[in-house]
Amino acid sequence: DRGGIYVFDVDPANTAEPVRILAKTLPSAGDRFVQYVEEENGQVFVAGRQLARYELQASRGELIRKWGGIEGEAFAGPLHLRGDLLVHTRQRKGRDATTIEATRVSLGRPSGKEGETAWTIELGAFPAMEVQFDKQRKSLVALSSAGVLWDVNAQAMSAGLADQVSDRAA
Repeated sequence: DRGGIYVFDVDPANTAEPVRILAKTLPSAGDRFVQYVEEENGQVFVAGRQLARYELQASRGELIRKWGGIEGEAFAGPLHLRGDLLVHTRQRKGRDATTIEATRVSLGRPSGKEGETAWTIELGAFPAMEVQFDKQRKSLVALSSAGVLWDVNAQAMSAGLADQVSDRAA
C-alpha cells in the first residue's frame, strides 16, 4: 500500500516453508494507495499511481521494470489482460469522468507499440459496478451510476471507438 511489490512462491508440499518471497521492490511512497496487479508468463503489470510492466526473474529473485506510463492518475479497479491489450480503469487528473482504456503491452516480446492506447471510453457518471468481461459475448461490460450500459465488443475494440450505448438490458 506504499508502492512496494512482492511476488510470493506458494508450495503447499514444502511444510518447512510453504510461502516464500520470490522477488520484491521496496515501498517508496510516503502515503498509502491501492495497487492492482495482473501477471502473465512472468510479466507483472501494476497500476496504482502509474501503470508499469515488470519482468519477473525468479532465478535471480528480481523484478525488473521494463516499461512505465500513465503517471499521476488514480487507478480504480482490477487490470484485465486480453492478448496484447491491458484494460484498466482510472480517474484522470482534473476530470470527473472515469476512463476505461486498453493499452498495448508487450508480453516479453519486443514491441514498438507498447504503451499506445488502443481504445478509450470515458464514462460521464461514476461506474456502478466493476468492469466485467463477458466471456460468451467476448466483450467488456460497464454500468454507469446513471444506468447506462456499455458493452464494448471486438468490433468496437478494432475500430477504437464505442460511441453507442448497448441495446441489451442490464
